[in-house]
Amino acid sequence: MNKLILIAVISAIGCTSIKKIDTTKFSTNNNVIYYNNDSVAVLKAIEYSIDNNRYTKEMTFTLVNMDHADKIKNLLYYIHKKHKGWEIEIDYPINQIK
Repeated sequence: MNKLILIAVISAIGCTSIKKIDTTKFSTNNNVIYYNNDSVAVLKAIEYSIDNNRYTKEMTFTLVNMDHADKIKNLLYYIHKKHKGWEIEIDYPINQIK
């Protein structure tokens, strides 16, 4: 029973924190996502697969503007809100990791 309560508490904490993420300055045009009219990410691929006997859909975006790299969580949440039920990935250029 304690495990069930702990899982419920962790889930509630996770859900409340993600809802506080600001996505108001993001917009989309075609396959490009913008932040303050600055391109941030481009849709790279759409994948369909079966994973653990479940049908999955995944969108992969490539980060194209490192000026907004600090907004990855915001970007993920923005895409998630627009495409519920999809798994979302952002490719972060490896040569930009510090």
